[in-house]
Amino acid sequence: METDKTLVIVNIAIPVLIIALSIPLVYSKVPPNGWYGFRTPKTLSSDSMWYRTNRIGGQYFIVAALFQLAAVLIVIALLPGLAMPLLGYGIVPTVPLLIAVMMWFLRIRKF
Repeated sequence: METDKTLVIVNIAIPVLIIALSIPLVYSKVPPNGWYGFRTPKTLSSDSMWYRTNRIGGQYFIVAALFQLAAVLIVIALLPGLAMPLLGYGIVPTVPLLIAVMMWFLRIRKF
């Protein structure tokens, strides 16, 4: 069974977009705001907390997106028969991001 091209494009574009959105966080280019970054009362309490927390989160998201991209490419190349269910139901794309979010929460709890 041939993998749907739109599904493949979307599953490749999403990690690329996550990386592009995470780079400004890693380089502390996103000031505290109401819509972009990890916004909690604690992170918004000071600029240093905001930048530190979002730098770490951006790093985790970049690593997760790279794993996500690699997993998508591996599934497409090695498991074409399973590509539609694994990619279409969001299993492959979601797992690395969930792990990154959990690690981010665990890491910033110590601040």
